[in-house]
Amino acid sequence: MLFWILKKIRRLLNQIRKVTLWEINKFWSDYVEDIDYTEQDAIVNGHVSPSEIETFDTDRWAQIMEAQSRKDRPIDASEWALSQLAQGKTRKEVK
Repeated sequence: MLFWILKKIRRLLNQIRKVTLWEINKFWSDYVEDIDYTEQDAIVNGHVSPSEIETFDTDRWAQIMEAQSRKDRPIDASEWALSQLAQGKTRKEVK
């Protein structure tokens, strides 16, 4: 019985894909920029009061105002190619 359980656990561990540090960094930076873009929208369209603006750190304020929406952000060439292939295009069509 114990051997069977260990065999199942080993099979499950082999199925789990390992995440690279690059993927973690990309996910985290996208997450932070999503938060920044939401804050920027609240400032621009939500009419944040000047007293709240004065309490912001100027460096953080610059980061918030430079944030872009997900569709406007630059993407990696490999990500673009994979997205094109995922849409059903052939390798010859993706240039």
